[in-house]
Amino acid sequence: MTYTHHHEAMNAPFEIHIAGKEENYARQAADAIFREIDHIESNLSRFSEQSDLARIKLLEPGQSLKVSRETMECLLVALWATRETDGAFDVTLGRGMQDLILDPDALSLQVSGKSGALAIDLGGIGKGYSLDNTAAIVEDWGIENALLTAGPSTALAMGRQDGDAWSVGLHGRPVNLREQAISASGKDIKGAHVLDPRTGDPATGHEKAWAICPSAALADALSTAFMVMDTASVKAFCESHEGIQGHLLSRDGAFMSFA
Repeated sequence: MTYTHHHEAMNAPFEIHIAGKEENYARQAADAIFREIDHIESNLSRFSEQSDLARIKLLEPGQSLKVSRETMECLLVALWATRETDGAFDVTLGRGMQDLILDPDALSLQVSGKSGALAIDLGGIGKGYSLDNTAAIVEDWGIENALLTAGPSTALAMGRQDGDAWSVGLHGRPVNLREQAISASGKDIKGAHVLDPRTGDPATGHEKAWAICPSAALADALSTAFMVMDTASVKAFCESHEGIQGHLLSRDGAFMSFA
């Protein structure tokens, strides 16, 4: 039996599907997981004056700030994605990612250079990160089989459902996830809302992009980057990064997959 529980956070409907556990136990576990998601949102939200992102925006060049573990981990994933995609993903929209100096051991960051007033938006990675982070709680509750989703765009699969891999949809076809995450970015819901951080213009190369990899946060970042990158660059990226799949829907309706 699989039990499903719902929660609203980060302007998205979160769900957790728990298989192989008693109903009341699954509900209690879901409550603990959703509390953690709310806690993460309080640190990552750019709309709260008490959040880490609001405090980072007040930093002058040369100043440093101690941040939460959640913020630091998100920024480390974002920095990796920025470097590996040649700037196709950037939580500062090209306005200063290179000016962030991160110290993970001390949980501190510093703004260098001349950027100042550095605005960071983790909306393109925060939902996936919250799924990754709550996976530890799922394990703490002794749950081996669960599917966590953040809206229609991001899912993280753990274990199996009734002995089979968790199945999700990808452009009208089922795809099986085995200890993997999937994220989608595209124009079908919000229009051309994905911007190329290198130019500031809307990404126009693809109608939709998907990324599959072990981390939901990274899948979020890469599906956004794949919307910006051209087809050849997505293909080369997937071929040079083990465990990462990319799928593209072109403007003329052609569907392409790379691994």
